[in-house]
Formats: sequence, C-alpha cells, structure tokens
Amino acid sequence: MCFECWVLGYGSPKIRNEKVEAAIGLIEKVYEFNLAGGGLHVMIDDWNLEDGHFDVESREHLIAFQKHRKFSDEQVVAELKCFDALADMTTKERASALYFRSYGEH
Repeated sequence: MCFECWVLGYGSPKIRNEKVEAAIGLIEKVYEFNLAGGGLHVMIDDWNLEDGHFDVESREHLIAFQKHRKFSDEQVVAELKCFDALADMTTKERASALYFRSYGEH
C-alpha cells in the first residue's frame, strides 16, 4: 500500500460504490496468484492509476505479458477481469479500491 500515493497523489479518496466494491474483490483475486500483482503490478502495486497508464499498459499488452510469462488460465482470467474493471473506473475510484483493499475497510 502506498499511503503517500493515496494521500498526496490522489487526495485521499474514499469512494464507496458498486465499481469500487467489485474492484476490491478482483484485486484480491489477482493477489491470490501473485503477491506482486502479476501482470497488473504497475497499476495495483506501483499505484499508476491514471487513465494514461491504462492506455500504455493496454489490455493487449497485458495479454502479451501473460503469454510470455506462461500464466495459468485462471490467473489470466482474474487479471483481465480486474484490468477491465479498473479501466472502467475513475482514477479516484481506483485509488479508493486500493485503499479499502489495503486497510480492510470494506
């Protein structure tokens, strides 16, 4: 958890909505396969949550990375679901999901 990222970078958001709640569960699922965030490391471990990162680290890039690393089918599905959910959120919703996941306030 990058507490400083949450506070200084994103303004300490604590948004609670269906997207955030769903993302918390999907992030948890990703960490079941890899404690460093697997193919989503840049986003969920390094807190690169701005829309631009989802353009650069695109779904296609994620799939290529997963194939290169020979991830299990289950891990691939979990990461793609998480990526899609996060991509459909605002930056503050993403930061809220990571905050709640890290501090167990969900």
